[in-house]
Amino acid sequence: MTGTNLIDLLGRRWTLGSAVTAIALDATETTAAFALADGRLALAPVADPDSAADRYHVAGDTGRATITPRRSGTAPIIVVAGEAGYRQIAAFGAAGFLAGGVAGALDIVAPNGSTTRLASIEQPLQALVQMNDGRVLVALSQALMTAVPGDAGIHPLLQSDKVSPPVAVAPDGDWLAHGGAGLTLRHATDTRRGVDVLTALIPLRMTWSPDGRWLAASLAGGGIALLRFENGRVLRTIDLPNYPAPVHALSWDSTSRLLATSGAYRIIVWPVEQFETDATEPRSLPTGRSGLATVEAVAVHPQRALIAAAYESGMVVVAPIGERDELVVRTPGGDPVTAVTWSRDGQSLVLGTAAGEASIITFPPQLFK
Repeated sequence: MTGTNLIDLLGRRWTLGSAVTAIALDATETTAAFALADGRLALAPVADPDSAADRYHVAGDTGRATITPRRSGTAPIIVVAGEAGYRQIAAFGAAGFLAGGVAGALDIVAPNGSTTRLASIEQPLQALVQMNDGRVLVALSQALMTAVPGDAGIHPLLQSDKVSPPVAVAPDGDWLAHGGAGLTLRHATDTRRGVDVLTALIPLRMTWSPDGRWLAASLAGGGIALLRFENGRVLRTIDLPNYPAPVHALSWDSTSRLLATSGAYRIIVWPVEQFETDATEPRSLPTGRSGLATVEAVAVHPQRALIAAAYESGMVVVAPIGERDELVVRTPGGDPVTAVTWSRDGQSLVLGTAAGEASIITFPPQLFK
């Protein structure tokens, strides 16, 4: 297998003709949705009918592992050209997906591609954010609302003078972070709680740790800010060193102990426990190999100490955290990857590219043993 591009053995690829801007998996993780820069939406089944797990063989005499080529072609992908011009996408219960257009139109999109209008809002849609309880936060320019699977409309949450991307919801759903006049922290439902605006921090990306104790934000001025959060207060702000390139991706491990980032010439993984005290020299875990291309996207495996990383050269690797080894899934020379995510079971890696390639790569369990 060493001389073969693994994505061709393990994955399915579709050419969509427009950059992939976002990826979402539905609640059952049976369908992957790819939002495209031209406003279309593409839908593909996650399950591979010609899975590499069924084509994985170990020779009895030599013990050599091989994956035989696909026996059948890749089924066509479903493309939805909604009149709303989809820019945002989120899982939406048993219905499939909630998709939003620039002008504020919200559609429910089923896995078979059928659409139903949920709401039309006059304010521009800023973001759709999946919440842990199944609701979707609908961020508008001057308000925050929620959409609930099974309901026929959307529900006001709170008014705001200015909401700008990025938008991140804490795991318990009680606290929000968003852009605007700076990095803004607010309680999601209790308007009596004060709003904390950190004007010195202009966030590009934000993500909460799974335990809600940390908020990581990549910054417009470069680098990353880590906010230690507790009981509605920021206890400590840590400024991580500047990166060679803008940080487009942040990914936590399931234990909330490790934060992986893009933006450098190798995969950067920060053990955050060192920041519980005033660490003077932050140390990262060496992961993967250094090169001449910067990392553009990262996604920590949901169940294993592995990380998927995509480089600006188009290369995609899977690397054990804290080790130099890399499994090259997509060789250099392709267009840059714009979005990457794992399925919850960690068997499938879903990615999209700047030239409009959508891929679902399903790994045989034996590959990571």
